[in-house]
Amino acid sequence: MAKGGADNYAEDTCASLLTKFNESYVEDRVYLSYIPPPLAASKGVLSQSEVEEWLSRLNEIQEDLIWLLELPYCKFWSQFVFDERVPAVLNSYLQNTPRPYELEEFYDSVDSQRSRSIHEAQDKIHALVLAVYTRLTNYDKSKEATPVLTSSEFGNLIYDKFIFDIPTIYDICLIYGGGNHSEVSKIVSTVFTIQPLYLNDLDEAVICATKSLKEIMQKSRDFVSIIDASNSAVCQGTVCLIPLLDIISYLLDVVFSVTALIEFHSVVCSMLLKYKFVSLLGDLYYSTVPLLYNYAGEISLLINSSNADTEEYRKLTRKLRLLREEMLKTLNLINAHFLSESLKCKFDSDEDGVKKCINNFLDVWYDCLPFDIFVRDYNKIYNAHKDFLTMKEVNSSEIENDKISFIMESVLSHALPDKKISELVSQLDKKEEIDTAGAVAVVSAENEESRQLKNISDMELQCRISSVSDILPDVEVSIIRNYLTEMDYSTERVIDAILKDSIAGIPLEEKKPPKLEDNYLNHRINVFDGDEFDIMTNDKIDMSRVNLGKKKEKYKDLGELIDDKSHRIEMADMYNRLGVVSEVDVQNGGVDTYDDEYDDTYDDNDASCRRTFVTPRVLREVVLDSSEDSESEDAEEPADTDVLKNSCNFVANPAEIREKMEQRRMAMRTTKRPVIEKDVTGKPKGQGQDHATQLNRQRKNANKAGRSNHHRKNQSLKKQKQGMF
Repeated sequence: MAKGGADNYAEDTCASLLTKFNESYVEDRVYLSYIPPPLAASKGVLSQSEVEEWLSRLNEIQEDLIWLLELPYCKFWSQFVFDERVPAVLNSYLQNTPRPYELEEFYDSVDSQRSRSIHEAQDKIHALVLAVYTRLTNYDKSKEATPVLTSSEFGNLIYDKFIFDIPTIYDICLIYGGGNHSEVSKIVSTVFTIQPLYLNDLDEAVICATKSLKEIMQKSRDFVSIIDASNSAVCQGTVCLIPLLDIISYLLDVVFSVTALIEFHSVVCSMLLKYKFVSLLGDLYYSTVPLLYNYAGEISLLINSSNADTEEYRKLTRKLRLLREEMLKTLNLINAHFLSESLKCKFDSDEDGVKKCINNFLDVWYDCLPFDIFVRDYNKIYNAHKDFLTMKEVNSSEIENDKISFIMESVLSHALPDKKISELVSQLDKKEEIDTAGAVAVVSAENEESRQLKNISDMELQCRISSVSDILPDVEVSIIRNYLTEMDYSTERVIDAILKDSIAGIPLEEKKPPKLEDNYLNHRINVFDGDEFDIMTNDKIDMSRVNLGKKKEKYKDLGELIDDKSHRIEMADMYNRLGVVSEVDVQNGGVDTYDDEYDDTYDDNDASCRRTFVTPRVLREVVLDSSEDSESEDAEEPADTDVLKNSCNFVANPAEIREKMEQRRMAMRTTKRPVIEKDVTGKPKGQGQDHATQLNRQRKNANKAGRSNHHRKNQSLKKQKQGMF
């Protein structure tokens, strides 16, 4: 959990606390951390020195806690704020004291001669630690008129100073939850109410618990597989039980801590459902716990055969039993939380809240259904039917009622006979309360197959038919209805029977109703249905249009196809009807007098009103060349003629273009600057060089990159590095 320490403490809060708490109040004391009480050795006798040493340590811790509780308000909080050793003492007790599931083992291991003194010292420290945590939550109870700490200051203080964190809350709920329910409830509610940041830490803690269960499940399976592969390790028996006990102890710690927190802060149930903790719990109960039982049984046979001590094996079986009971209790607490929340929402007329609680309740059972052993054992201890009945009474939606009935039937099918399940479902529709003990007694007494089933309502029957049709859409409704009647209205058995192609030992085909002969014809769906060649619907078909055998080609080759002009005769009638074919003027020698290019635009206008014809400018050159009079005019106006000629040159002459390009190149060559030879050789060595020669050498050195082979020195160095010289 990401928290800020003293360095990240808010400046405003820190300044406020410094004015109220002072480091001068802190007394320098030596604090001893708590250690577990000494257990009896294999021979059952403890040494006097070990017991006295442990009792003296607890007496000193007891004195420190009493002194801490007697401090005034400001000195008490100053001791926690400025002295980190004080919270460390409390954490040492929470981490090392025996858990509730270890108390029986602890008391059995303590020497009977000194058990009374050990129990008394342990109980005193147990009560004092709870008293300190209780005072830490009473931040506003001071003798002054106004409280010294405000709620925001208190929340920041306990969060930033790690006085309370999620592991501490876990341990408080687990260690003190059994006999101090009111005190623990007040501590937990105060912490989560004053500082909302703990909810984010709680979310991260649930993720961590989920990952821890996954990892320990995988490690337990790997451990069993490794031991099975090693025969020498299995033969040791008792030695192999020690790591197995560690695995089971870790599982117990995680499950017991989560269960204890649910009892005092039920908001965590939504987080557990969100991160699939319930599904993981069912998987653990269904697969890992039987694996551990099986392995423990094999080890017990080895222990009995070797006449070894069976104490470790008894611890293992006892812890496995406690683990199973606590997992079932966890599921019961989660269901109870959603039931109580739905009743509260119902009382407040919050329909959305009721629907949300119902969905969460059903999601819990959705996650549990794949693990039949988990559900069956839950039904043996808790009343699953009563939970569904309560949720059914709270709900007011028919759709949700169908869901509840379906899930209830699936849950009860793991523990109750099918006929009794159908009765319970029908009684749910009538919303009649049924006593669980009486229902179970009736089930055990009424197992006769001659007993007649009660008729379910039409709504329930339609709901079950729809549920089966959703999974098997190809099966007809009438068939599903008959199957439900035969299978005592159990949708699971009907689906299973249809998938296995049998029902109640009778083949599936024999139970189907007879089909009409024309069913196939009436339900045919094809793109050619109903055409003239469909023999299914037409009695008479024109066989002349049906080609039998290999089809004969009409033309031998392409030339014959082109020479065939029969299509003209076929289309002549169409042209005559459309009036496209023109009549030939026989009087003019069979020549058609119609001129297709004749323009009759101005036939209705007077010819004298027309404009005089003017030759276009583009065509004037042709007219001028063909007339003698135009030559004199061209001589008078040579400029206009040149312009006209240039405008008529739509495409330039390629020869002229080449000539112009050549002239342009020659001009560029003639205008090129002469190459000036620059002297870089100079005078012989030792006679000195003039300024011009030195300047030319500098220019040559700076511009040598523009010439070829300028990088010879670099390439030579590269070859030398590669070892080529």
